[in-house]
Amino acid sequence: MIKQMVRCDYCEEEFEIFPLEKQHKKGVVETYFVCPHCNHHYTSFVTDEKIRTMQQRAKRMFESLGVIGTTRSIDEYDATWKELKVFREEIRNRIRTLKEEVINEGEMESDGSKESK
Repeated sequence: MIKQMVRCDYCEEEFEIFPLEKQHKKGVVETYFVCPHCNHHYTSFVTDEKIRTMQQRAKRMFESLGVIGTTRSIDEYDATWKELKVFREEIRNRIRTLKEEVINEGEMESDGSKESK
């Protein structure tokens, strides 16, 4: 596995990312990492059961594209590709909304002293 080095936005120290997961209510899973120097919490992404199901469907759609001319016509390929692009945007929007909710929840739990990205 490749080391992923980042620089903390708050203390400006460099460190390697070690992804962690936190289970929230209603099947929500937050993937995050923490600066080992200042303990700043960075939320990478957040999923729930619906998002995970949508991601599996998007994966199946992508895998179904096949090769133009052998398994699908150009029109079928284009139609599936366009549908996949729209579906991926729906997933991104849902993830963005859920991430904001989890970050806001974390800030409320710590009386506003916990900053997240």
